[in-house]
Amino acid sequence: MNKLKVFSTLFTTVFIMLSVFFALTTELNVFLGGALVGVSVLISGHLAERLFKRFEHETVSPPTVIFSYVLLLVVVAYFIGLYS
Repeated sequence: MNKLKVFSTLFTTVFIMLSVFFALTTELNVFLGGALVGVSVLISGHLAERLFKRFEHETVSPPTVIFSYVLLLVVVAYFIGLYS
């Protein structure tokens, strides 16, 4: 799999998770929280492409990709357990 795609997807996912977490833990208006998450999607996509442009022609093995997403799932489950 393309390393640029893997890194940008992971970065965007973490960035969006943090913005959703911030929007849910503060007393923001629903529309303001939605706008914050929408802007974070745009910003994270742009930043990820600029940050990881040098990995465009490199590849990652499938087990590494699966392991990365499983670790991301573990972190999400931890935060859900922390605030539920």
